[in-house]
Amino acid sequence: MKWIKNERGITLVEVLATMTIFMLFITLFYQVLIQVVERIDYQQTKEEARQKANYLMALLTDVHQTSITYTVSIDESGIIQIQNGLETYEVDTSPYTVDLFISQQEQPLIINTTLPENKIVDLEVTFTNTEDKRTDSFTFQSKISRLTEAKEE
Repeated sequence: MKWIKNERGITLVEVLATMTIFMLFITLFYQVLIQVVERIDYQQTKEEARQKANYLMALLTDVHQTSITYTVSIDESGIIQIQNGLETYEVDTSPYTVDLFISQQEQPLIINTTLPENKIVDLEVTFTNTEDKRTDSFTFQSKISRLTEAKEE
């Protein structure tokens, strides 16, 4: 007697093997996608901190070069205040907490640019994101200098 084989369909084992391979590819794709999204979020957070640091450093440089004496302080809400006699500048650094060191001094500090040791000062700003604990602290360092001598009034 001759057996007739039907090879036009697929077996359950073939369906299960195909589904297993498909699920492996989906899992790998999902893991890569999650890592890419997290990396993009980290880069955006770092770029936002860098923009705030650049603005703060540019403002401090401008005040340092044009003022004889100025005061830098951080209030309890995290706003950095720079006062140079007539004007007060405020920099909102939320959602970050900021540690600001000028020539290794903590706040509040008064800089008198007529003193030789304050002609060039070291500036270090550390931003820590208070909303996202997965991101690191970002530290930016620079030097600010006065191009001309400050004249006392």
